[in-house]
Amino acid sequence: MNSSRKHLVSLMVWCWAALILLVRCGNCQESMILAENPEANTTSPVELNPDWPVIHTPSMTIGYEINSFNINDLERIELWCARGLSGRWQFYDYDQDRTSPVSFIAPAEGIYRFLVVAVDRWGRKSCQTNQNHDDASSHTLPDDLPAHLTVFIDYQLPQLTLLSPQGDIPDYQAKEIPIRWQGFDNHLDANPVYLYYQTQDNPNWIPLAGPLPARGEYMWAIPPQLKGPLVIQVLIYDYAGNQTIAHSGKIHPAPVQPTPDTLPATPVLSETPPAVPLSKTPDKVKDSQEEDAQEKEPLGNKEHSDLSGAPFQPKPKLPESKRLERASQCFSRGMMYCQQMEWPKAVEAFQESLENNPQSLNCRTNLANALFKMCRFEEALYQYQICLKEEPARSSALFGLAQTQIALKQHQNAQKTLTRLLEQDRRDWQAWLLYGDASQQLGNVSLAVNSWQQAAQGDANIARLAQERIKQYQP
Repeated sequence: MNSSRKHLVSLMVWCWAALILLVRCGNCQESMILAENPEANTTSPVELNPDWPVIHTPSMTIGYEINSFNINDLERIELWCARGLSGRWQFYDYDQDRTSPVSFIAPAEGIYRFLVVAVDRWGRKSCQTNQNHDDASSHTLPDDLPAHLTVFIDYQLPQLTLLSPQGDIPDYQAKEIPIRWQGFDNHLDANPVYLYYQTQDNPNWIPLAGPLPARGEYMWAIPPQLKGPLVIQVLIYDYAGNQTIAHSGKIHPAPVQPTPDTLPATPVLSETPPAVPLSKTPDKVKDSQEEDAQEKEPLGNKEHSDLSGAPFQPKPKLPESKRLERASQCFSRGMMYCQQMEWPKAVEAFQESLENNPQSLNCRTNLANALFKMCRFEEALYQYQICLKEEPARSSALFGLAQTQIALKQHQNAQKTLTRLLEQDRRDWQAWLLYGDASQQLGNVSLAVNSWQQAAQGDANIARLAQERIKQYQP
């Protein structure tokens, strides 16, 4: 009996060992299949939203605006971030001065979402929290909480190697040039490579082929009319627009002997002239004019109806909390575009923010600043005036208005605006510098020099600019 039990146990152990061996072999075969086909274990790249700002450095600043709290009750500002589109919110840091913007340094490239949270002196936060217990400082944020700002950070250049041709080729006999390259980056499109060439007679780079895969070969048939030397350029772009360039050496194609096949053919003229279109009859002209008038009728004349003829339905307004949240998101995006000097996108973001929160003077001032950067001075002037109508002592709007007035050659108005600014702060060295510029344009050199001397007491950069202006009028 004991012997039978021993044989039974041995048989069960052998069966389990065989089963484990089969499982391991199956896993090994699966691993071999994945190794033979690398694409079987890759994920498709994330499609970037065109509204996401692209950051080309690890460090960045995030602008924000507090609407839900009284500034006197504000205790601290927290910055929360999350990796990817579905990552968990994690606390990053406090904004020590509680004044926009707040700084962030990315540990790696990728998509980041940000949330700026205000906390009052009672520990209450400006957004929903997961309240696990009574300690308000330890509340976490729900994973589905919408971000104020989403960005794509990519600061590394893609790698690129031009495998062929290499070096100078003095007498290239073949009619085709094999161009081979190899590129790599973590954020590449399916076809990120473009080929160009340059001739001795034309310094511009002429498109040759593209878009092409990151690794490949292209056979270029050299046009017979091209004369050497030729240089080939390979460009590779990543999602963020970072690019790497590789050049070949100088290629001197061997001269091509003319043959009957390469001689230009004699052009053949058409024997029959083109037909003249028949003129319209008066009735057809009248009908055509009526049709043209109907086609040119503006769609806006059809009041209270859309293109399908259905009654007009106004867009429903968002709740106030949603509008303020949307305004804050657009404002942060606009500040990010300003940091990247993408002024048209910044203007669009600030305008959308004002549509949801027209009372935000901070957003309106930044909109005016972006319009000024685009040389849209009349529009900037209008926005600055709106700000100063609501808050006459707003220094940033006064300074921007003075700059705009000088750009529009309204120098006397600029002097009046700068006088208001200097009455608030006699140590505003930039205002003194601008006041001197306006006085110079009005022909009052002594007043201009005195103003620049005041500006020379400021920081090193303003002092240098002021001294350069003063030197122009020194004997």
